[in-house]
Amino acid sequence: MFSFGRFLTPIFFCCMTATRLGSANEGISPPSPLVPQIQALEGLLEDYEKEAKNPYPEWTCTQYAFKKGDSDPIVRTVKKQLKDPDLGTSFDFDDDLEQAIIRFQKQHFLKPDGVIGKATCRALNMTVTDRIRKIKLNLKRWKKLSPLLNGRCVIVNVPTYHAEAMEGGQSILKQDIIVGMKSRATPLFSTTLTRVVLNPAWYMPDSIFFKDKLKKIQKDPNYLTRNFYVVADQDGELVSPHTVDWDQISDGYLPYRIRQLPGSHNALGRIKFHLEGTQAIYMHDTPQKELFQKCPRAFSSGCIRLSKPLDLALWALSKTDLKSAKEFEETIEGGQTKTYGLEKPLPVYFTYITVWVDENGQGLFSDDPYDLDEKEMRQERGK
Repeated sequence: MFSFGRFLTPIFFCCMTATRLGSANEGISPPSPLVPQIQALEGLLEDYEKEAKNPYPEWTCTQYAFKKGDSDPIVRTVKKQLKDPDLGTSFDFDDDLEQAIIRFQKQHFLKPDGVIGKATCRALNMTVTDRIRKIKLNLKRWKKLSPLLNGRCVIVNVPTYHAEAMEGGQSILKQDIIVGMKSRATPLFSTTLTRVVLNPAWYMPDSIFFKDKLKKIQKDPNYLTRNFYVVADQDGELVSPHTVDWDQISDGYLPYRIRQLPGSHNALGRIKFHLEGTQAIYMHDTPQKELFQKCPRAFSSGCIRLSKPLDLALWALSKTDLKSAKEFEETIEGGQTKTYGLEKPLPVYFTYITVWVDENGQGLFSDDPYDLDEKEMRQERGK
């Protein structure tokens, strides 16, 4: 019999914050190359293909959310989907079902509120056929990624909002991340980390100026000064932001360069990881620590914000002449900008893994924040 308990089938796997969601998530692990993923996924695919001829019931997601105390035929359908005989077959949303939904949501890293809203509905109703398609897509991704994971490297997995430092096939450091919002998606590519900058300045890209900052500056003449920005003209000469007629700045053309001074207020935080050939895509610290409490975490303009930038920096620089972590932290606290070069470029892989098997043999499915799985599955269905 097909069982959610065997495969877990998490479809909208919001993010890797088990410590924040509670102990009920123990045993749910982010995608890790430590598990022989290709072999495990092939086994998972075989299991799902056996179930394809025996679909379980589905229902249409609506704006209405089902909660404890409701009575509806859909409630019985949900009980059948969960395949827990202890839930019974009544139409009533009782205490037992609420607890089962909370467990299901925690397994899927959804908000564990015991309410069947649209996200939980989608997780319950994803078809076996689409799960099979997702497994096949991710098998291709794993086969491409796996040969690259020898030696030291960093894996940034966008859909699980998670990064991992690897060394000699071992996981050294895992951390939560913030990725680009859907309209400014983090690109998927391979690059190298070549240097780490402490207390970096931030040169505001024109695209961010026009999309995010111009209206704020026009409404508030002190916005730039209050947020530690300085303005330079085309000759590199500093000018007072109060002497610029910001209302006359035309969309798409900015005759100034705007730089945010280093410090805890800086958009890049205290540490920037320079990536080669990425057109202003970095990994970096952030002053907005509170965003790591949210789920999902697609808030940036494409860069990766790290929850543990200091740990990653010390690991990345461990093969250099860095004298001590104390020296490193004193430099940060002192406020001076300093660049540390890596002795050898460190590979960094920006990936999009949405299906994997954890160390307990459980098949896990994550969120698809950029709809890349959906687009590829539509293409496959159209063939």
